[in-house]
Amino acid sequence: MATQVLRMRGATLISMLVLGLSATSAEAAFYVGGGKGIRVTFRVKGHRLVWANVVARLLCVRPNGEQHFNRIKRNYATPDYPLRLDGRGGFRWDTRGRRQEEGFSVEDFLVGRVGPNLLTGRYEFTRRFSLRHRRVVCRTGLDPAHPGRAEVPFRARRR
Repeated sequence: MATQVLRMRGATLISMLVLGLSATSAEAAFYVGGGKGIRVTFRVKGHRLVWANVVARLLCVRPNGEQHFNRIKRNYATPDYPLRLDGRGGFRWDTRGRRQEEGFSVEDFLVGRVGPNLLTGRYEFTRRFSLRHRRVVCRTGLDPAHPGRAEVPFRARRR
């Protein structure tokens, strides 16, 4: 029994060291970065993501082909509502395909992995508005080399 407890404690300590997280939950790591059309800020405390802020540029298109840019700012984790990290430092937020109200829908996808000095991931956001003859779709994914891909990769360095 004592060896099982020691193994469990050792495994927990090793997983925390692999993630680059402090053995004390009082300390937090702060990550800042971005990618093409995206800025991200994360705060990791223990095995939880206690702050996840995303600012992204959206391309909005009307049925007639008219385009304009928009910007969103979203919080996906707060100290009161954190995201849990899995055993390898991964996290996920996904609302794609969920039922929403008629004429308006928002879909979010945020996935990433926390490392000792770098947090990497992908983000996707789509907003659809349709009322009578007015219809607008706004989404991430502004890379002309990949016009069909809405996911935007990002990298954030530890500060």
